[in-house]
Amino acid sequence: MNLIKDYEVGKSELTDAEYDAFFAEEGEELGSRGTIKHQRPLTSLKKVFIGEDKEPTYTASTVRLPKLDGLAMSVLDVKGIFKSAATRGDGEYGQDVTEKVRDSGLVPMLVAGCPDVYQVDGELMCPASVPNARNVVAGALVHLNSVEEFKLRAKTLGFQFFAYRIGVGYGTTFMDDMYNLNARGFRTVLDVPNIVEDWPLDGTVVRVDNNKVFYES
Repeated sequence: MNLIKDYEVGKSELTDAEYDAFFAEEGEELGSRGTIKHQRPLTSLKKVFIGEDKEPTYTASTVRLPKLDGLAMSVLDVKGIFKSAATRGDGEYGQDVTEKVRDSGLVPMLVAGCPDVYQVDGELMCPASVPNARNVVAGALVHLNSVEEFKLRAKTLGFQFFAYRIGVGYGTTFMDDMYNLNARGFRTVLDVPNIVEDWPLDGTVVRVDNNKVFYES
């Protein structure tokens, strides 16, 4: 398990694929249970691998998006003011990274026109030009003790947060949500070029566009 622990502090020789394979085999969530409860849980995506199964068919309209290969994080705004940020953790509770994210430039601190409770879910990314990019961003966000050191590393390496979902406070459709997030100062998954040379990607996400169907079916 030392290699797994080393990976989570950004020092392991494990590749991202090897790390994912270990947890897929063990049936565990990526990340440790933290102290901040997500307003809506951050669950893992259901995966379909080439040659193993066929992509399911849908009766509702869908959108295809690049699957970001960074560190999942939720941001909570209350009455338009940034309140907290947390890693995915075990999906229900995430690790508190509020002070690192606050005033980092990664997410807006004031969000006009949003509902009173607004949870934005996304991926903190490190450019693909940095070796072991996901390893680097995970080690910086979760394990650096110094807030200022994290902010310096984020700025120097070019970390960016790309939103892929409004967990609480969402609108009628996913596409509407992405446009609203852009208008409110967030970068979204739609802003990510679909090429691995720019940002680490790990396949394609197929998502139902209608939020009522997506969340309630």
